[in-house]
Amino acid sequence: EVEQNEARKIMGLPENEKIVLVQGFLTATKGWDIIKEMDIPDGWKVVMNHSKNHYNEQILDLNLNNKKNVINLERDYLSEKDLSTLFFASDIVFLPYKAISGSGTMFDGIGHGKPFLASNTDFFKEFSKLGLGVATDRNARSFEQGLRTVEENYETLKSNVEKFRRNLNWVNIADQHLDIYNSIFGSKEYDQGVKAIATNKPDNDIN
Repeated sequence: EVEQNEARKIMGLPENEKIVLVQGFLTATKGWDIIKEMDIPDGWKVVMNHSKNHYNEQILDLNLNNKKNVINLERDYLSEKDLSTLFFASDIVFLPYKAISGSGTMFDGIGHGKPFLASNTDFFKEFSKLGLGVATDRNARSFEQGLRTVEENYETLKSNVEKFRRNLNWVNIADQHLDIYNSIFGSKEYDQGVKAIATNKPDNDIN
C-alpha cells in the first residue's frame, strides 16, 4: 500500500484537499455529466480520469477543464500500479451512475479503503445500508449534500470500509475456503460416508 500523501505526490495531486475520484470507462450510463451542474465545495477536488470505451462509439461532451474544483487527468488507460496509486490518493469514489447492475470501481475503491458517494440505484443502496458509503438522489443538489454527509461521517464510513475490505483480501478468502474444506473433509460424517462407500463398493471381478 501507498500512504495517501505519497500517492498524491506521485500523481501530482493537491495534498491538502479532499479528493473525490471519478474513474473508469467513458460511457453515458456512468452519469458523469452531472458534475457540470454541481457546485463542488471548496476544500474538495473532483479528480477525473477515464479510459476510451472501445465497445461503442458514444460521443459525450465532458469538457470540464474550466470547471471549478475539477481536475481532469486525461491519462486514459492507467497501469495497474498507477490506478492503485490513484485510489490510494483519493478520499472517496464518486459513482453518479444512471443505470447499473454492478460496479468494479466501487469494489476497487473499497479494496483501497475508500467509501463511496453514489446515485441511489438498488445496487448502491445495498452497500450503503452496510455503511460503506452514501447513496442519494441523482441530481446536483443531492450530490452536493452527499459530499457534506460523507465529510461529517467520514471516520465512521472509513472504519466500516476497513472492516469490510478484509473480506476482499485474497489471503482471507483462501483461509475461508480452507476452513470450509476442513469442516467437510475433516468431519466424522465425511469419514463415515467414505467408509460406507468403500464397504458397498461393487465387486468388479469378472466371472
